[in-house]
Amino acid sequence: MSGIVIFVPQEKMLRDVERLLEKEDYEIDEVKYVHTSNIVNEAYRVVSNGASIIIARGIQAQIIKRFTKIPVVEITLTGQEISLLIVEAKKRIKTSKPKIGIVGMKNMFCDMTYFGQIFDVDLQCFLAEKDQDFHQIIGHAVDANLDLIIGGDMACLEAEMAQIQCMFLSSTEDSIKVAIETANRMKYAQEVEKRNNANIEVLTEYSFNGIIKLNLSGQIVMMNPVMEELLGINKNDVMDRYIWDILTDIEHQKVENVLLNTREDYSTLIQQNNQSLSITLIPIKVNDVIEGAILYCHRLSGAARIGNDKLQEMYLKGYVAKNRFEDLELASIQMEEVILLAKVFSQSNNPVLIEGDTGTEKDILAACIHNNSIRKTGPFITVNCGGLSEAEQAKMLFGTEKDFQGALITGRRGTVYIQEIEQLSYHNQVLLFQTIMKKALIQEGAEKITMLDVRLIVSSTDDLAFKIKENKFRADLYYCLSGLYLYIPPLAERKEDIEMYATKYIKEYMQRYSRYYILSDEGKKMIKTFSWNGNLIQLESFCERLILTTKQRKLDEHIIRRLLNQMYTNVKKKENFSELEEIQDPRAIPIIKALDKYSGNRLKAADELKISTTTLWRYIKKYGIEKKYK
Repeated sequence: MSGIVIFVPQEKMLRDVERLLEKEDYEIDEVKYVHTSNIVNEAYRVVSNGASIIIARGIQAQIIKRFTKIPVVEITLTGQEISLLIVEAKKRIKTSKPKIGIVGMKNMFCDMTYFGQIFDVDLQCFLAEKDQDFHQIIGHAVDANLDLIIGGDMACLEAEMAQIQCMFLSSTEDSIKVAIETANRMKYAQEVEKRNNANIEVLTEYSFNGIIKLNLSGQIVMMNPVMEELLGINKNDVMDRYIWDILTDIEHQKVENVLLNTREDYSTLIQQNNQSLSITLIPIKVNDVIEGAILYCHRLSGAARIGNDKLQEMYLKGYVAKNRFEDLELASIQMEEVILLAKVFSQSNNPVLIEGDTGTEKDILAACIHNNSIRKTGPFITVNCGGLSEAEQAKMLFGTEKDFQGALITGRRGTVYIQEIEQLSYHNQVLLFQTIMKKALIQEGAEKITMLDVRLIVSSTDDLAFKIKENKFRADLYYCLSGLYLYIPPLAERKEDIEMYATKYIKEYMQRYSRYYILSDEGKKMIKTFSWNGNLIQLESFCERLILTTKQRKLDEHIIRRLLNQMYTNVKKKENFSELEEIQDPRAIPIIKALDKYSGNRLKAADELKISTTTLWRYIKKYGIEKKYK
């Protein structure tokens, strides 16, 4: 059996169905009269025999739905059938405007609002939403002082016991025929889906990637053998479970966003069973409507595997990145885009260049990238080129021939983060470029070659493209580093983040110094409109001093303005106190000169500066001169 089964609650209906099947060429596997008390057992029987669809009526259909998962097509009485029943009831009662009650499950009937008016009867409907409520509904009908009750077996039995006339809710061929045709369409759709699923199953079974199919709720509905092997589980143990309960490192909200169609896809790296896995989630769309998602997964090779002794040594030496993407609480759209790009870059082993002003989140972002990569269990070593001589830079990065291992060797299977790369000497730039290209360290004066397994992240507070024009940075190294490029906008361009960080710092320092203050809306506005040239460094130090020195409980506009004037005497207030002017960045001067020379013509200015118009516009925004050259 692999087709359609019909259950009817009365022998007369059974004969009606059999007559219909003799006339029509329908493929029905079984037709049976079943008493309601035995409907569940019969449903289990045909399901175990392979039935794909059951046709049933009223309370029997509801019970089958409640106790099984098989699709059920309900026999619904047509308006014509109900009309015939009411006409027959009037003939039996033979009184003017008789009181007639119709009892049954709501799913059996069409709209009967005006039937009483049409047939000049007092028509009362007693319809149950759930099969559990049916006995109570019948009781209401029996107590309603009706002349006649129209209903199924159970309703008629109760009516007879109460000595009330009753009529069985008989169906004509019309409603049965409609139900059979509906079931046939459902069966055809099932067969098409089975063929499609069979094709998909072949593809997934022989795929080299792990594959999971999710429904719209995020529950697992399919898993291929590769995924079972990667996770070390049997797919039958996780069916219908939520994906975020199985892959605990994935972000629950990001998965829901894909399923809700608020983002196109979701990619990340996770750690599962001591292995690094690359995850990509793509929605399943049918006519632009999301119906679920497919999760692709593959194991990343080369992931760091470090023993407990090595791990303890890393912590003792401070070679650990503390920041993670999931810990970031940034409010601005600009930083959301930066973070999304950084997550994508974390899947690569190639260098990442992060540019941003002093005090921006460069260091935080570097740590997040490391902790989201396959090297997350390896060391995270930071080297700052600022304030070091050329020899000291070389020693810290490349080590010495005799007794000192530099960061590039110490960071094996991890990440080396080079701060202030713009301060790296020209000679050391050559060495670093050669090291990156050859993936090997060749120390000067030594014949030994050390193969490297390390990922580089570098950051700069200067625009390295300008450094190239000044012959202070090598073009080859720049292009080697800038393939994966991230730019962090200054806080002045991210008002939402200023408020978020200010609230965070004030709360932290209130807890540290056991004090309590309230930051007013005007105070927040004053903080948000300040330029904060020093970005997070400046904002945090301001918040600490604010908590240490303020005696009033309320941190209002006047307190904020007074402290800003005290701390930053090189900054002048504008008359309306809405914002404060900062000393112009000297790097903006050549841009301003070129734009002034050509009366704001960006194409000509970019041509003179030998940069693209897109890069020029980025510099205009970066140095805060866009209002003048719109």
